[in-house]
Amino acid sequence: MTKHPLDGCLAKLSRAQTHYQQLGDEVARFLELKPYRVVIKTDYASRTKRGVVTVGQALPDTISLLAGDLVHNLRSALDLLACRLVELNTGDHTLRRRAKPQFPIFCDPDEYSIRGAAMVRGAPDAACALIEQLQPFSPKNGPWDNPCASTPKRHPLWVLHSLDIVDKHNDLNVVGCARSVPYINISNGGMQWLGGSGGLTSIGITYKGEMLSPELHMPSKVNWPIQEGAELWLVKFPQHDIAMQVEDGSSFDLAIEQQDPPDVPQTLMETMTTLGNTVINVVNAFAPFFPPLPSPPKDDKCEGLSQSGDAQSR
Repeated sequence: MTKHPLDGCLAKLSRAQTHYQQLGDEVARFLELKPYRVVIKTDYASRTKRGVVTVGQALPDTISLLAGDLVHNLRSALDLLACRLVELNTGDHTLRRRAKPQFPIFCDPDEYSIRGAAMVRGAPDAACALIEQLQPFSPKNGPWDNPCASTPKRHPLWVLHSLDIVDKHNDLNVVGCARSVPYINISNGGMQWLGGSGGLTSIGITYKGEMLSPELHMPSKVNWPIQEGAELWLVKFPQHDIAMQVEDGSSFDLAIEQQDPPDVPQTLMETMTTLGNTVINVVNAFAPFFPPLPSPPKDDKCEGLSQSGDAQSR
């Protein structure tokens, strides 16, 4: 049976789909153990209560390994795509062993001109133009606006490329993170103060220098990576009100450390979903350069890592 040029690329995506599902299951099992908890510590001398993280479970190696495998299959799918574009245009099926085409990913347009274009030399001119349009530095990624044009190191393709390089030499660093700005419920009888919903660094009411209500202090950024003893919040109380009840509503998840992380991280699974869907969109964008497959794809999509179009059916 004659193989379609995209068979290897689609096989990599299918394998990434399997890793995605396995990773999601492992993450869910780990978080069900409630590995991160908040202990409320009271200091009567300073009239404060602090929310301090305690880590009760070590992160299993399986999660980092599965994340690395998923990343590598996604990156390999792009490199296979580049090889097939060159082979399709030149008819030279030995070129991949000699010239080793690969899908270029660059943050700097000058560096792309010097090194990137040569990585797909021999591909159709229209495909080369589209590859350049999809670069992290490009204002437009093909038909889509590029919201990361001013911060190209946060572009999904660059994140994918960087993580794949890291995974070749080290385990990906998966860490705990506070899922959202801590939600604090402070109450005393019929009175109640709620903190955190607005992401304020501090709240409190004073009158003529005297504190009338609890003062809540939080970090200006969501705490990550979560470490033993990390302080999520601090409440300072008016005189004699230290007995007020404080209820912590912090939630936790996992994230992956990156070169240029956002202030509020995506969770690990959100990151993998973004990377997977980005690669699928790229493969679909090049599908018109190839002959259509004789049969429609098997419907094995899952929530999150799913195809926005079908490369196989074009």
